[in-house]
Parts: sequence; structure tokens; C-alpha cells
Amino acid sequence: MYFRELKTHYINRWWMALLRSILSFSVGILMLLLPGTTTVALLWIVGIALIIDALMIALPLVLGRITTHVWKIMLAREVGQIALGLLLLFDIEVGFELIVILLSLLMLFRAIVELILFVELPMSARNRAWLLITAGLFAALAIGGLIAVFTNSLLDIRFIALYLIVGGVSHLLGTLRSRQRFLEVEAYEQAILGDDAIPDPGATARKPLPPPDRTFLLPHINAAKYRKIVVFSPHPDDLEAFVGGLAYRLSGEVVSVVFSGGDKGRWAHQFETMDDGMYIRARLEESEQAAQILGVSEINYLGYLDREVPVNEGAVQKVLHMLNVHRPDLVVSFEFNKRATPYPHPDHLATANVVRKAMARYEQAETLDYFVTATLLPNHFIDITGVRRLKLDALACHTTQTDLNKLIFPFLEKLFTRLWGTFSGVDYAEGYRMVNIKAMRERLRAAE
Repeated sequence: MYFRELKTHYINRWWMALLRSILSFSVGILMLLLPGTTTVALLWIVGIALIIDALMIALPLVLGRITTHVWKIMLAREVGQIALGLLLLFDIEVGFELIVILLSLLMLFRAIVELILFVELPMSARNRAWLLITAGLFAALAIGGLIAVFTNSLLDIRFIALYLIVGGVSHLLGTLRSRQRFLEVEAYEQAILGDDAIPDPGATARKPLPPPDRTFLLPHINAAKYRKIVVFSPHPDDLEAFVGGLAYRLSGEVVSVVFSGGDKGRWAHQFETMDDGMYIRARLEESEQAAQILGVSEINYLGYLDREVPVNEGAVQKVLHMLNVHRPDLVVSFEFNKRATPYPHPDHLATANVVRKAMARYEQAETLDYFVTATLLPNHFIDITGVRRLKLDALACHTTQTDLNKLIFPFLEKLFTRLWGTFSGVDYAEGYRMVNIKAMRERLRAAE
């Protein structure tokens, strides 16, 4: 169901953003005027929607189309979703309080992220002040919501209502100001996608320039700066999932280096008995299809198996060989700090640390930029608003991973691209941390 979203035309339409803003504002007003009726109706709608969505996603499990690898993930998610839906239907008071708690925790998380950015990132005094103010506001709202849960249910309703009203007004003003921006994005999408939203290989290969980047609090990556880019990724689909927008936006030649063939990532029965070598070849062929969409010129597989990527001298030498062959002016890999990544998969951390060690020893490292993705501490962003559908179309080429991706990817992808978009002043963005290579070398020497 998620990838069908890519074939529709509502994602970046300004009138849909306007409609969502008006709907949010209207529901907030109704909750203030008719708190009881509006709250009950809203909870029933949400509860029914959660149950229907869970049943639709769980259908492949009932039909026996998926493997036990994904079965456990699906069971935990869908049982929890159905339980929450039933709770909203049959115990409205508890369900409503649970929603307030979850919303408060989400705002508290955003406040914490903004405080981390306030401390870690260099920026002007004015921007630091605004960042501190917004972090304080979100923290206050979060604490107020948690207090409301344990005091008076009417305060709960007012908390939700005010959140919806303020959010609706904010988005409404932003949409009206950004109408021209939405129209630019529509025109850009039309230049690279047909009416049926199927990429035209001839058009995507030309990589038409998207609308100019808008800066807000944090810097955008200059996509036209780099001529040769090497992306080191743990698995065949990780470039598309984490770096797809940047890979397409870059005007230079993009080379992909894949560490692991992902042979253990089998989520559908038709692949369960396939030979490891054949399955890896199938996954790499999917990468080649995705590369045609994103404009990736070359894919190199280093030969490691899933969850067996070593952090040793041999792996470092392979990375150094790739760097010496391609001589990039931009290297992209994954976050090597385990506490700073939302996805600490062993292959991700191993890949990140191998590349880190190689970059510390690479003689030409001072002449290039080094970005890491899958990080909670980004300091550079790339606007992917106009190319997000291409990124997700490329990810959809990995049909062997569809059963897993449709479970975990929709929420995480939207969460982080919208969050980083908020920080960078656009609708959707990918976040990267530029690594200070000199400081990294000193830390590695001190650790030896």
C-alpha cells in the first residue's frame, strides 16, 4: 500500500497542504466548542482506521506469502496496532490519555533534538536564539500535556485542541507563503515523471535541476559542487533508502560500493530456498535497476555476507583501493557513532567504522568532504522535496525487500525526512553529518 502512494499526485500539491491545514484548524475549534462529541468521533475514526490498516497489512501473513523473518516483526506491530484501535473504540478515556502521552513524548523528543542541535552546531546568534525558543516551546507543550493527563481530562482535550489550532494556523500561513514553491516542485516533477508517475530513464538520466535550495537554520549541501562521489553502503538497498535523494541531486558521477550482499534478508517464501549466491545476484540486479532511476553510474560489491562485515585491515584496504581508483571529492557512508544513529544494525556500524578508518589513512582525505548518513546529529541537509518520489521509486525496485520495507520504512522515512525538512526550511530533506577529518584522525590516534 505504501509504494502505491508514489503513483498518486497529492504528495507535494499545495492545495492538499492547504486542506490539511484547514482540517487541523477546524478540528481544533470543534474540540473547544464541542469537546465531548468531537473527541469521541475523532477517536472512533482513528480506532477504526488503525484496525483496518493493520488487517490490510497483515493479509500477506494470513495468505502465507511471507517468511518467519518478517512474521515476528509483523505480528508485534499489527497486534499492537489492533489493540490500540480496540482501546480507542471501547475505552475512550484511556485511549485518549494514551494519545496525549504519545503526542507529548513526540514533542519532547523534538525539543531534545533541537537542544542537541543548539549545543552541537555552529550558527549565528539569531538562529541559536530561535532554536532555543522553539525547543523551549515544544518542551513546555510536552510537559503540559503530560501534566494534563494526570489532572483533568478537559485539559487533555484543550491541549489537543490548541495543538491542532496552532499547528493548523502555522501550516496554513506557511502553505500560503509557499504556494509558488509547491508549483515549482510540481513543474519539476512533471519534467522528470510522466502523468502515470513512472520514471522515464531518458529523462532521469539528464537530472534536470530542481528549484533552488532555501536555507533556514542549517546549511544545505551544494549539489553542484562535487564531480565524483563514492557512496559506501552496507546492503544493496541502503543507498536508495538513506542516500537516494542526495544521489539523484548530485550533478557529478555517483559510484556505489556495497559491502554485504544481504543474503539473510529474505522476507518472502519464493526466496527462502534460493541459493545464497543467486539471491545476492538478484539483490544486486535490483540495485542496477534502481541505479538507472537515480543516475548511479557504477556498483561495486565487496563480497561480504549479511551480518559478517568485518572491521579489519582487509576491509580497510578494500575501501582504500576504491578511494584510490575513483579519487572522489565526496565520500558518503554511515554514522559510526552507535549512540548517534537510529538504526544500529551490525553491518551499518561495521561499514561505518571501516570507512572511518580508511578515511583517516587516505592521503587525499584533506581535499574532499566526508558525510555520514543515518545520523541523529546532522549538520548539513539536501532538499529532496522535488525528488522524493524518485527516491522511493528506486527503493521500490528492491522487490525482495518489499515485505519488510512496507512495515518499517513508511514511518521512519517520513519521520526523518519531514523532521530534517523542518530544520532546513523545506518540506522533505535528507540529513547528513559532515565529519571533521582532522579531528577524527586525532581521536583515532588517541584511542590507539
